[in-house]
Amino acid sequence: MIAEEANLRRAAQLKTPSGLGAEATRELTGALNVLLADFFALYLKTKNFHWHVSGPHFRDYHLLLDEQADQVFAVTDALAERVRKLGGGTLRSIGQIAKLQRVLDNDADYVSDGARPMLGSAPAAPGAARVRRRSIAGACRRRGCGEEVHRLS
Repeated sequence: MIAEEANLRRAAQLKTPSGLGAEATRELTGALNVLLADFFALYLKTKNFHWHVSGPHFRDYHLLLDEQADQVFAVTDALAERVRKLGGGTLRSIGQIAKLQRVLDNDADYVSDGARPMLGSAPAAPGAARVRRRSIAGACRRRGCGEEVHRLS
């Protein structure tokens, strides 16, 4: 009996009523999942720089990038929970992140002190994410999400 009940619960869809129509839910949660994928990609990119920075300013950059990575990662849970609150499904795998992300990867072996363009690409991404977040907030306003907007913009 307990196993049967557990199987039924596992098979049931997660339903989270939000007051939005099906189309609005798909549009907004889809956009938020892309943003979430970007934040995960940005997190890993920032940690990559943190792990591979070198040169005379190693310690300063190392600490700065570690702090920035923590701040980027902190956003991911709030975004994923927002997707669920709106009634959508959220990211499930690294593969899904790779399909959705718009933040470009950097696979260089080292981040040298002279490689400021590499360091510059990590901080620029949060600005782009902020623009995307505001765009999603605009869509949310048009769809009548109410309180959701304040958490996104």
